[in-house]
Order: sequence, then structure tokens, then C-alpha cells
Amino acid sequence: FYSPSAHSINFYVQSGTCSNTATVAGVVEHEYGHGVTTRVYNAAGFGVPGYMGEGLSDCQGGACEDTSLVGPGFFLTGGAVRNMNNTCQYPTSCGTEIHARGLLIGGCYWHTRVQFFNAFGATGKTQMDGYLYRHFLGAPQNEIESVSDMLALDDNDGNLANGTPNMAKFYTGFTTLHGVPFP
Repeated sequence: FYSPSAHSINFYVQSGTCSNTATVAGVVEHEYGHGVTTRVYNAAGFGVPGYMGEGLSDCQGGACEDTSLVGPGFFLTGGAVRNMNNTCQYPTSCGTEIHARGLLIGGCYWHTRVQFFNAFGATGKTQMDGYLYRHFLGAPQNEIESVSDMLALDDNDGNLANGTPNMAKFYTGFTTLHGVPFP
């Protein structure tokens, strides 16, 4: 777990059903991701909404491991904690608990990343991952602000009114697949 007051990540020893979380790369990256978003948001004068923090941390682990699975190997059976390859719908079809609600932004990110990969191969994944990390500077407070910030990063002429080079990919990942109102 991440401790915002101490800016520390903390792990659990192996139990009867769960692995030592310090040995599960996706868990380590997720928890480290909390530190990234917390510090970037705080520097911009904002806090991270709980569900956005969980979802964006899932995204960071997914970007590092190149998988939609969050914490594969967390369970001794090899299972993962969550999956960003989901059908969650805006605003809360997967639930309101922060981890469940975070699945929405995770799904939006993952499916947009797939759109970029389908169009550009591995370079597309890298491009979408760059948008993920750079959009933290805008400290988005919800999914609509998140896609808005990413579109601004994708814009190539300073005029969002005429679209962006990859607007259709964002529309598919956020709106078509997850019902997020498009800005």
C-alpha cells in the first residue's frame, strides 16, 4: 500500500493465499504509481481523487508490464488483482468502491492504448504511455478531464475544435467502449 503522508510504498509478506507483494512487479509499480500521481498532482495544487489514483496506478503498472492485468501473480494461484481489459461503463457500472470505480479509467486507458497499438505497433503503445504520464501535469479529476488533457497533448495545431490526429482512437477507448462523455 502507499502512504501519502510518508510518501512510502509498503508491502505484505506471503500469506496462505497471496504472494509477498514486494515480489510482484505489477503491485510494486502500482504502488510506486501512487507516489508519482500524488506528487505531480500536489505540485499542481490538487489532490488525486481516490478512484482516479487507483485507476491511474493500475495504468502505470500496465504500461510498465505491457499487460491489462493488475498485479498478475498476486495470488499464489497466479491470478491478478484486477483487469483493465473490462467493459465498465461511465460513471460507475463496476461499482463505487475506489478500486472498482478506478477500473473505468483503467479500461479507458487500456482500450485507447490498444487503438494506438493497432495503428502504430509498439510505437503506438509508447506514444499512449507518454500521454498517460504527461497528462498527470493537468491533474485531471475525472475521466472527462483525463481524455481532455490527453487530447490537448495529441493536438498538433493549437485548435482542438478541428480535432487531433488521434481523436478517433481516444473516442473509441473512452466513449464507444466505456461511455465517457466526449469533450
